[in-house]
Amino acid sequence: MAFFAPKQASAQYYDGVGMKGKVIVGANLGFGYGRTYDYNHLNFELCPQVGYRIIDQLEIGARLVYHLEYSKARPWDPGSLHPMPATDRQSCNYFGVAPYINFEFWRGFYVQAEYEGVYGITKHTSAGQQIKDGQWYNSLPIGIGYRLYLGASGFAYVAGFYNVFDLVNETDHPWALSPYNSPWVARVGFCWGF
Repeated sequence: MAFFAPKQASAQYYDGVGMKGKVIVGANLGFGYGRTYDYNHLNFELCPQVGYRIIDQLEIGARLVYHLEYSKARPWDPGSLHPMPATDRQSCNYFGVAPYINFEFWRGFYVQAEYEGVYGITKHTSAGQQIKDGQWYNSLPIGIGYRLYLGASGFAYVAGFYNVFDLVNETDHPWALSPYNSPWVARVGFCWGF
């Protein structure tokens, strides 16, 4: 008499073991739309990244940053705080680099810190006149994220960050000037290890 036992199914989890010594290549892509008092804002971000896993849980690397923000004045509203002509618009292009370090502490969850230095080129158009300006901006985002491993080499991630420099008074410390409207940043991306 033979006994047939059903094979037990178990969820497989890959925790980053075997990533040591791998070069990590990936990118995150962002898109956003928002409204402030008198402006509509459209944002786009593309950030390729390359890193290196020193040990299975510790990665260092850098992201190249391209961020576009386009703002256009909403039609004039007599009740608005800062009425602007509907022809006012502004575009900002930011280019830079962001070295980072992250540590995976438990089953795909990780903490990350990075320094982001970007140069912003702003073009403001109002009543047919254009003003162009450039300036350096700095950010120090720290945060937490989650990696969903897709086999032994790839993973998708989602992360949230807070720009610590937002706590600093930009008037007294112009080096802490940030290009972002909010100190909170969310990212989603994909990476592959070689």
